[in-house]
Amino acid sequence: MNRQDIRRFEAAGLFVLFFLGGVIHTLTHTFVLITQVADKLMHEGKLLDELLKTYQGTGFLVMFAVWFGAMMLPIFLALLLKSKKGYWVTTIVGALVVLANIAHAIAHISIGDVTNGIANLVMSGVTGVWAVVFMLQLARGKV
Repeated sequence: MNRQDIRRFEAAGLFVLFFLGGVIHTLTHTFVLITQVADKLMHEGKLLDELLKTYQGTGFLVMFAVWFGAMMLPIFLALLLKSKKGYWVTTIVGALVVLANIAHAIAHISIGDVTNGIANLVMSGVTGVWAVVFMLQLARGKV
């Protein structure tokens, strides 16, 4: 195995951590939703109904599918594409997804959801940027 393959696998691993950060972010959303409405809804006996209504909406499910698909795409690109052009494609796609995720984290911070925003920046932002830097090194022939 050469240095380029090792760097590709390192980048793919970092993209996996980036993806897992997004999963944890989603679980945090769920936890916040439950804690914000649990007392009121539990007393009314409607907690489960509200949670199911939130997570069964078609738009909500499509958003999750598209977002998680977009976050997984750089993993597969890093593993499958082994050419200079492939490295550039992975770098560009990875950078766009990571930047969108960072913008999402900043949006959380700007509306007062500071803990969730910072956690997302740390878990996904750092690993995502690191993965993009590794792919950029491959694309530029620095490895």
